[in-house]
Amino acid sequence: MTLTVAHRAWTYHLVHRSVLDPAVYADLRVGQDRAELDARLPERRLPYRPTTGPGAPPPPPGDGVRCDYYAVTADLFVDRAGDAYRLCYQDSRLVSRDLLAA
Repeated sequence: MTLTVAHRAWTYHLVHRSVLDPAVYADLRVGQDRAELDARLPERRLPYRPTTGPGAPPPPPGDGVRCDYYAVTADLFVDRAGDAYRLCYQDSRLVSRDLLAA
């Protein structure tokens, strides 16, 4: 029981530090350089790949594409809980930005 509570508290802490402000997400543009974006992104990324609902777009194809995931909210009691922003980069350029609904 104690271990479960500690694990949930740690996960909440990580998720809370990985929330991407919706206004920042709205300003992101495909083609931007990652170095240009890093100062505006949260300190942490989600420590896991979120599950997505049916109809979620697949990550973009291509060699060297890497995707990072950020929380939409850390509040567990709202409709957006579990949703995530996915930002995918190739050669340090943003190649896609998606809102993934859980």
